[in-house]
This record gives sequence, C-alpha cells and structure tokens, in this order.
Amino acid sequence: SVTGIADYAFSGVTGLLSIKIPAAVKNIGTRAFSGCTSLSSVTIEAGVTTVGGYAFNGCTSLVSIVLPAGISIANSMFQGCTSLSDVTIAEGITEVGNSAFQGCTSLQSITLPSSVSSIGANAFNGCTELRSASILADVSALPSSLFYNCIALESIVLSESVTDIPLNAFQNATLLTKVYYLGTPAQWSDVTIEEPYWSWDDPSPVVGATKFYYSATEPTDTENSYWHYENDTEKSGNILVWGETQN
Repeated sequence: SVTGIADYAFSGVTGLLSIKIPAAVKNIGTRAFSGCTSLSSVTIEAGVTTVGGYAFNGCTSLVSIVLPAGISIANSMFQGCTSLSDVTIAEGITEVGNSAFQGCTSLQSITLPSSVSSIGANAFNGCTELRSASILADVSALPSSLFYNCIALESIVLSESVTDIPLNAFQNATLLTKVYYLGTPAQWSDVTIEEPYWSWDDPSPVVGATKFYYSATEPTDTENSYWHYENDTEKSGNILVWGETQN
C-alpha cells in the first residue's frame, strides 16, 4: 500500500476536485497539492504525521479541513487558500508552522488547542475575515505577526501560559476590543506587551481592549470582569460573561 505522497506529486493539477488520504499514508511531501485550484474537498485520516511545506498552498477552492491528532501543520501548509472558512485542529496536534494559514481570507474563527506547543510567525497573517480566535496553546510567547492585518478580529481567548506579546502580533487588528484571558488579574499583570519603539506608533490593540478573566464559578471580585464557558467541564461552547443577561 502507499505510505507516502512525494514532493510536488499533484502540484498544479488544476482538474483535481477531491482527495482522500488514508491512514496508511504517513508522509505528505512538499507542495504535494500546491496550486490545485479546483480542489474543494480534502480528507486526511489519522495516521499522517509528517507534512512538507506548502502542501496545499494556493488551493483556492478548498472550503474546509479537519486536521487529525498527530499531524504536523507545516510552514505555509494552507497559505493562500482564499476560500478556506472552516478549520478544525484536533487536540493532540503540537505544531503550527510559519505562515500556515497566511492569507486565508475567508477564515472567520480558529481554535488552537492546548496540545499546541509551537506556533510559527505569520501563522494567521492577513486573515482579513477572522473575527475570533482562541489560543489555548501552551506557549509563553506569541510569535511575530501572528494576527498581523487581521482587520476584522474582534475578540481573542488567550491561554494563561502566555507571558509575552510582541507589538506586531496584533498589528492593524484595530477592531480587537475583547480579550478573554484564561488566568487571573494577577497573572495578567505579569504579561509583557511590547511597547512601540517610536512615540508616534500605536500601541498593541491588546492594551486598550477590555479584559475578562476566567472563573468557572461566579466570582466575588467586583473590580474586574469575568467570563466562563457554556460548558466549563470541557471548556467548550459559547463564551459567557458573569453578570450579563444571556439571550
């Protein structure tokens, strides 16, 4: 049986409409499906572990993808997939490469699970329709230009493991007004947000955003705002703010 897909194997095959990659395949080569502009359906079964850079780069008809546990999300893996609007990243995935989803201009929300321990620079750069993001990843520093030019980004969930935020991580994300932090006010006070080098440059949008701190039970602290999940046991479902009436 086939256990790998070679570099450039289907690159530029513009008539390819769908592909199913079975569990027997362990490796997908560099640019294996890049430029397959009619490819709208991709199924990757659990078992694939290694993916080369730019594997699905420029697949402009691809609408959704489910990435199973164990797979590595390679550099520029889905860069320029302009129709990609639905991405599921399974718990168990540990790495998101540089520019992995850069320029995915139809993507509206994304969740990086707690198993992720490495996020590359520019991972979501230029995702101009991205409105919400959950970074549950176990990382201490957000990478450079993570959400650069994400001009529709309104809210973000940040793991309590995050301690450093570069100035350009949210550069030009001027609609970012809500930060849902998974830690306490005391922990947030220890987070370093890089300041502008020049006095005329704008600070990170994170600075002026309203902060909400996580509490699974109704808090007694009245000086700060708190939030929790609709399902706090599984940390899933809608975000609910304590004290706000829900529709």
